[in-house]
Amino acid sequence: LRTGLDHSASLAILGRAKACLTSFDARPGDRLVLAMRPNGAWLGDLGFWNATLPEDDDTLIAHLELLPACAEAGLARAGKDVSMAGLAGTALMLAESSGVGCRLDVDALAPPPGAPLSQWLLAFMSYGFLLAVAPDKLDAVAAHFAAGGVRAVPVGEICRERQVWLTRGEERELLWDLESTPFVGGAP
Repeated sequence: LRTGLDHSASLAILGRAKACLTSFDARPGDRLVLAMRPNGAWLGDLGFWNATLPEDDDTLIAHLELLPACAEAGLARAGKDVSMAGLAGTALMLAESSGVGCRLDVDALAPPPGAPLSQWLLAFMSYGFLLAVAPDKLDAVAAHFAAGGVRAVPVGEICRERQVWLTRGEERELLWDLESTPFVGGAP
């Protein structure tokens, strides 16, 4: 069974950053924006959104360069990659690190075909970032990523109360109360 993972590699790149996005600077009122490559393959048995195939190296590098360019332009205040904790866990870690809470609108997440919402909330993304963006910068962030072939859509909001909620219209479900229980202990 070929999944495409047999050709994957991990690497680290050294360089100088002109500006950084940290997980520590989200503020109440910021919008939570998901920047992701919409084309890819859902590997449901692995809980993985593989957005690296069938792209060529130049396209993948160009997509990676969108994030530092976003930071250098001052378009986002904070950010975190959507990794093993999935969208829900990444939102939780971003909120905890910034000493805030958030509401994640599950209807705005739009799972790919074949991906149930419950699995999509927990999926690792080979290219996915949650960004905290001031409301007046939403259009600029969307345009910045769209120009590079990446979708950036609002999926929630940063709030003052140190709780993380999953919302759907007027319904909401508490995911985590950071006031009473740390998640990874990354609060300021």
